[in-house]
Amino acid sequence: MAFSVLATRIKGSVIEEKRCVEKTWPGWWDDLHNKIGISVEGVDLVKASGSSSQTTHDPAASVFLISMRGAGKSHIARLAGETLDWEVVDANSVFAQKVGNIKEFVKEKGWEGFRVAEAQVLRELIVEKSKNCIVSSGGGIVESPEARDLSKTMSRTGVLS
Repeated sequence: MAFSVLATRIKGSVIEEKRCVEKTWPGWWDDLHNKIGISVEGVDLVKASGSSSQTTHDPAASVFLISMRGAGKSHIARLAGETLDWEVVDANSVFAQKVGNIKEFVKEKGWEGFRVAEAQVLRELIVEKSKNCIVSSGGGIVESPEARDLSKTMSRTGVLS
């Protein structure tokens, strides 16, 4: 699932096996389109395998990993960071540095307050870590409409306006 979102930033990406999400999130492709607003289309693999030397994205643009809780975003972020020699940032750690104990924050502010603060951290990371960085998000980041909107804007434009 994380690679399907990543593919929105890298033109011409092809996920050859759409059934890879059937057990975990059967409605993933519909949700990607209907809830997040990302266009998904099937391709003929013979045509898709042709190489293209044109780069249509900024190769230094940061990568934000988004997927379900416990899916391995932090682990993949560390591997990608080591491979690319890029900074790695864990959004949950940044959040905890700002607010202290997350469980206590939720207890005091509720889940709605948590999601508002989490979206603010996402906004800051998008602005401050826009180049040469791998950011692993919190597993519930897509639960907030504001965070989804931030992610959609970033994926379309590469910046926040």
